[in-house]
Amino acid sequence: MSDTTATDRGQAKREYQRRWYEANRERIRERNAASRDRRRKYMQTWRETSRDRRREYKTANRDRDNEARRQRRAANREQALRYEAAVRERARTAVFDHYGWACACPGCGSTTRLCIDHIGGNGKQHRAELGIKGGSIPMYRWLIRNGFPEGYQTLCHSCNTSKGSGSACRLKHPA
Repeated sequence: MSDTTATDRGQAKREYQRRWYEANRERIRERNAASRDRRRKYMQTWRETSRDRRREYKTANRDRDNEARRQRRAANREQALRYEAAVRERARTAVFDHYGWACACPGCGSTTRLCIDHIGGNGKQHRAELGIKGGSIPMYRWLIRNGFPEGYQTLCHSCNTSKGSGSACRLKHPA
């Protein structure tokens, strides 16, 4: 029998492995980098081809998927309504956090019934170009997607209606 214990043999083995790793570190790193590059290239081509397959599948099964979505929504109506309300509230909050939570009309400053106004007065035309048919949420989503562009402001409903397509609010606000 040998005089070394199992613990000593384990320590010797770990020491041998450490020295071997130190001696071969660069070769191991190069091999790992090449492996990462191969994997990255493979995943990129897989994503490109699977994107096309997913698109073809969605196109071929659009009616079936829409029907399944309608059934899930009908079966979980309360949950779906809560989810949709939360999504609308997040969009609204993001927009008003950026543009402000008070009417920008001088002399008004209202914090109720807020909406987003096109400063240039071309709101109807702009919404038509975007294909936004009604409601504020699609407009809020567009503002968020485009990084909250300049040319918009927060107005209360009364000031926005008064302004119409003009350049300024026509209401007489108390001073």
